Amino acid sequence: MSETPHFPLPCSPRELSAMVLTHSHLDHSGTMPLLYVSGNADLYATQMTLGLTELLLTDEINLSGELLPFEENELVKMMKKSHPVNMGDEIELNNDFLIKFVDAGHIPGSISALIQAEGKRILVTGDINTVETRLLEGAKFDVTSLDTIVIEATYALQDHPNRKDTERNFVDSIREVLEGDQGKVLIPAFAVARSQEVLCILEKYGVNYPITIDGMVRAASKVILSNPSFIRDYALLSRALEKAIWVRGRKDKQRAVSNTGIVVASAGMLEGGAAIGYLDAFSQDAKNGVFLVSFQIPGTNGRTLIETGSYISNNGERRKAKSKVKFFDFSSHCGKTELWDILKKVDSSAKVYVVHGEPEACTSLAERISGELGIEASAPNNGESYEI
Repeated sequence: MSETPHFPLPCSPRELSAMVLTHSHLDHSGTMPLLYVSGNADLYATQMTLGLTELLLTDEINLSGELLPFEENELVKMMKKSHPVNMGDEIELNNDFLIKFVDAGHIPGSISALIQAEGKRILVTGDINTVETRLLEGAKFDVTSLDTIVIEATYALQDHPNRKDTERNFVDSIREVLEGDQGKVLIPAFAVARSQEVLCILEKYGVNYPITIDGMVRAASKVILSNPSFIRDYALLSRALEKAIWVRGRKDKQRAVSNTGIVVASAGMLEGGAAIGYLDAFSQDAKNGVFLVSFQIPGTNGRTLIETGSYISNNGERRKAKSKVKFFDFSSHCGKTELWDILKKVDSSAKVYVVHGEPEACTSLAERISGELGIEASAPNNGESYEI
């Protein structure tokens, strides 16, 4: 039996007057309603982020409600206290400090927060990506006049492969299955951003086979389509989603399983969701492909499939995949080189705090910053406080 999850709070919710949500992913938004059990803070985020966050949190409550220390009422309260902002907007809080919102390049609607207070400038990056993708422009940061930067370190020890090379390898692998073997391809993908990115790639490269979308990707795509200003090439995304077959019932699923084509379905790690329902049908035929495009946490079905070639099926049985199984790195985070390119421009008098990464990644990056750039840097532990 799994242990009841722990939900630590950074402070008393009553002490909070305002919060900034950088983007909708659940590792950033997943416990925010807890802060509204006894709190009433104003919440600032882009309209895209607010729409996607409401979608993800509603799903979280529906799936895990008995394990959560909050309910739908707190989500409703949170959304009522939300204030949409756009890239470049500035807000003043309590006559004490100014917050400017800048594009983070991570997923649609993602922002970083530039805080100005008492003559100091602090950049909190959140999750960032400076590499252009089919869905988004890469983030462009001016870090030359900062006093402090709080920067993510998810991939501080790892570079990503060239994006265009990955796209070509991905499309070539799909065509090998569809054209060479007359098979089918299942693409489990995160519902938010990764699924839409994949659809844009398939459209851009002219993959003219039936493409079916199933799971939360459908609802997420509607939210993303309703916020066109956050998308690099809205026409491309719109065409891709218009051509796709949106599953509306059993017959659509049956056609997707029976005919040569592509299915893009959530969840990206094959932990439940629509994708797990297609897995047996696609993985038990050597002509087919199961191509993973999202980060795979160790221990998840997707990670196990990549490492061992086996998985836990929808009925709880362990099965060996006969299909082609491949992973393609379409990360939405800066890699090691991109992070370093940002940090090299930071003024030597600034302070750097490295967060949002495995302990080894955070510590290694902080040590490299101190050793090679001569900048004061640290990797804070959870719960530690620093005065700036």
